[in-house]
Amino acid sequence: MDIQHSSGNVFADLGCSNPAALQLKARLMVAIDNHVKSQQWSPAESAHQLNLPLARVHSLLNQQFNAFSLDDIVELAAAIEIRMEFTSPSS
Repeated sequence: MDIQHSSGNVFADLGCSNPAALQLKARLMVAIDNHVKSQQWSPAESAHQLNLPLARVHSLLNQQFNAFSLDDIVELAAAIEIRMEFTSPSS
């Protein structure tokens, strides 16, 4: 059995197009989910805080990745004041 080392981005390892954007989207979705859980918001409160219909909140909290665009996720993270730090690779 051949062992392949990860690039650090599962989406790149799987050959997805635009793996960096997909990784960012996944990290933001996890951050939103963690924030909602840490605040102990009910689904209804989450809907209110995120300004989303309840059905969309369920999709988000059930990690339905393809139900949201990266832009959607960035806007949701901003709505609940999630801040992330970014670094760029050295030149």
